[in-house]
Amino acid sequence: MQNAKFPSAPPRFPHIPAHGTMTRTRTKKRYRMLQELYLIRHAQPNRNSSIRYDVEPGPPLTPHGEEEARQAADWLADRGLDYIYSSPFLRTSSTADTIVERLGLPISYVSALAEHGPGEAQDNVHQRVTSFLAEVEQSPLRSCLLYTSPSPRDGLLSRMPSSA
Repeated sequence: MQNAKFPSAPPRFPHIPAHGTMTRTRTKKRYRMLQELYLIRHAQPNRNSSIRYDVEPGPPLTPHGEEEARQAADWLADRGLDYIYSSPFLRTSSTADTIVERLGLPISYVSALAEHGPGEAQDNVHQRVTSFLAEVEQSPLRSCLLYTSPSPRDGLLSRMPSSA
């Protein structure tokens, strides 16, 4: 058995790192694809601020939210994550940045994971997060984490198969 690195990420996925591996055996070829997806809501934001929740940058985390982010980092430490994607909103990026600092993982801030905008229909949110997840599923990543807010999270969950 030998391992080889993919030479680069597929051109249509410039935000996805090219660090998947390919496993070869004598009888068959098997490519590693996304096997684990962690979907985590941002930590507690400061809802008492005058900053609008649905417009970037959005409110910051509370001190309790900062502690929640540290606890999430501890929980994720041994999960074998390859990559983190985060909404660019302050509450999600601050939560994700805590994990990045603790685990030393690469991160991309992706607008597809952002909270719904003013007047944006929930169907549009579902469509953009579903399209993004389809890209991630075709990437060479094995395990990744998505940090988002409730409306994109619901869109992602609606795409997941239900357990019987």
